[in-house]
Amino acid sequence: MVCGLGAATLATTVTGRRDIVALIGGFVVATVWLRPEAVWIGGMVALVTLVAVIRPGGRLVGLASAVVAGALAGLWVRVLEGYGLPVWTALSLAAAVPAAALMLAHRSPQFAPQVLREDALLTIGLLGLVVAAVPALSLGWRSAVAMNLEPGGVGRPALGLWMTLGLGAVVSLGGLHTLWRRG
Repeated sequence: MVCGLGAATLATTVTGRRDIVALIGGFVVATVWLRPEAVWIGGMVALVTLVAVIRPGGRLVGLASAVVAGALAGLWVRVLEGYGLPVWTALSLAAAVPAAALMLAHRSPQFAPQVLREDALLTIGLLGLVVAAVPALSLGWRSAVAMNLEPGGVGRPALGLWMTLGLGAVVSLGGLHTLWRRG
């Protein structure tokens, strides 16, 4: 979820041709070479959004946002494949999200005004921090559960895909509601 939201949000900050080339380069490198790891994805998103909020409009900030937007979309391909989507479907979906956000942001300045962009950056930055911290917290939680089990007891299963899909649906519906209200 962080990959999709982060790619869409950071793609709205892309301004010039150089940034578009950086976004495509980040997408290709992440698709071919990188493997998704929650700590790196969350940390990368948190760092770039922090810099983008503190120092908006900087030349290097725009370039870093473009590279990370492309990398997040490329990593999202691997995540979607892990959920069982065919590679071409995952590739098309992951490329379409930042491309659509980029085109809509350039076509209409009302699509992603500065205030909305800053709110979205803060949201995905905080979500990135949570994603970066979850593996360590989860490991500690599993250890605590294992220590408290009775001999022959069974631990509770993880929520898995349904929690992710439900949260994604809620966020998507909230975004659609916001677009609808803006008219």
